[in-house]
Amino acid sequence: GGHDARAPPPIHPLKSGAPLQGDEARVYELVTRRFLACCACDALGFETTVDIEMAGEQFSSRGLMVRELNYLKVWKWERWSARKIPSYYLGEQFEPTALHLHEGHTSPPS
Repeated sequence: GGHDARAPPPIHPLKSGAPLQGDEARVYELVTRRFLACCACDALGFETTVDIEMAGEQFSSRGLMVRELNYLKVWKWERWSARKIPSYYLGEQFEPTALHLHEGHTSPPS
């Protein structure tokens, strides 16, 4: 509306940081990437659970289906890749390309 908060503008890069080195270069990169990430669109992803039946056995996996990285392309300190899974649709059928069986043991909570 018509209210002027008299707030200063956000910190943003005014010229190239090419001549900077060390901590100054790292601060410049942080400020620049933060500014560009704030101007970018939000990342778009959907958390989902995939339930699979194979050879009479039930398997389940949870993860994030990433549709658009957007600001994450610029803001390298946040990643959605740790739990990333391919995109699936309700009722979709697929054929796995590989099966891996890992032997392990459970352990009590700490």
